[in-house]
Amino acid sequence: HIDEFPMTVGKKVILRAVPYRREVGTEKWIQDEEARYVCPECGNKLFRGAGKCNKCRVKSDLD
Repeated sequence: HIDEFPMTVGKKVILRAVPYRREVGTEKWIQDEEARYVCPECGNKLFRGAGKCNKCRVKSDLD
């Protein structure tokens, strides 16, 4: 069950992303997730839970 999910960031992402995916559908969800995980400073792709961009080093708090 999600309440016992061992990764805090992963749990937070699941609780945000799953209902949104159900609401908007898979294609729109994919587009929005790809747009979400982009560094606002340099445009580099980021990953879930990244604390900073691995290219320009700007802080990130997307999750």
